[in-house]
Amino acid sequence: MIGWYELIFGSMYCGKSEELIRRLKRCQIASQRYILFKPMMDNRYELSRVMTHENNKVKQFMLKSLAEAKYDVGKGSFFHKIINKIPGSIEAVNIDKPEEILTYVSKMQYDVVGIDEVQFFDESLLPILDQLILQGKRIIVAGLDLYASGEPWPIVAKLACKAKYVEKLHAVCVDCGEEAMYSFRLDSNTKDDIVEVGSVGTYIALCENCKQKRLIHI
Repeated sequence: MIGWYELIFGSMYCGKSEELIRRLKRCQIASQRYILFKPMMDNRYELSRVMTHENNKVKQFMLKSLAEAKYDVGKGSFFHKIINKIPGSIEAVNIDKPEEILTYVSKMQYDVVGIDEVQFFDESLLPILDQLILQGKRIIVAGLDLYASGEPWPIVAKLACKAKYVEKLHAVCVDCGEEAMYSFRLDSNTKDDIVEVGSVGTYIALCENCKQKRLIHI
């Protein structure tokens, strides 16, 4: 049986990782074996987990509160293990090169392969995923569709054409509250086509109208 691609894409803060986690949790309920990968350069939160922005905020609040109460919150501690059970995060494998995917998948008979922040991989990823499709794997990928400049990430554009199922999500514009499709870089001195891994405090979500207004005033 031939497998297929599923693509979840959109701007920052639109819920891509949340949707990816939701689909993988359903695989777990269905007793399907899955593995989730993320690029090594995505070091915003934890290297070995994919986390939503909301999960990270809750986790950091709990870690700070417990530390102030002088509880042990180091990795491997009871509280750290409990905090990792907060909804909105899932275990992942960090990889530097796409070829590593085949090594991991060949060790176990996984039914589903997930990839978060797929935009950070180069196009050498595509033939590797095609091999997995021929092996009958379900591939679920999530990533940004556009640079901060508004230009598409090349690998995401190609995946959109190859995917059997495509879902584009939208964030909420922080200026007007309408649907947002752009990740706007707050540091206007940095070129929009330079890859910079960032989150809260680095980027905001804007609709097309509010993005244009901000650009006019830069």
